[in-house]
Amino acid sequence: MIIIRKFITIILATLISMTLLMLVLFDESLDLDFVYTVLFTSYMFSPFILLYGVPVTFFSDYVTKQFSGVKRAFLAMIFHLFFGGIFPVLLGLIQDLSKTEANEVFIGAITFSFFFWAFDEVIRRVLSTFHYY
Repeated sequence: MIIIRKFITIILATLISMTLLMLVLFDESLDLDFVYTVLFTSYMFSPFILLYGVPVTFFSDYVTKQFSGVKRAFLAMIFHLFFGGIFPVLLGLIQDLSKTEANEVFIGAITFSFFFWAFDEVIRRVLSTFHYY
């Protein structure tokens, strides 16, 4: 069940994060081109999400499994935001980033990691309500 939860979380967090970033950072207009841009951008960032974000969230689950309730959720949020925050540094080790690019990557990574954490927590609680988790 955890794989299904993570898969749903990836889809929702990616689409919502990309939509928010496009609206706020890039001041995009809401039309059909906007939908295509969000889908294309989500597709372009999917390797980073799958190779970096997914292992981080599984590791977060592993590290915080000994806690419960609000304490576990808070620690998981800190964990996600920390790894989202260091992503530009790690990316900068393999690719030369300007300060502007690093700032944009930082904002994007923090936004995505927050939404990933939030959707994962909501889905976790919904599934536990129905005793699936």
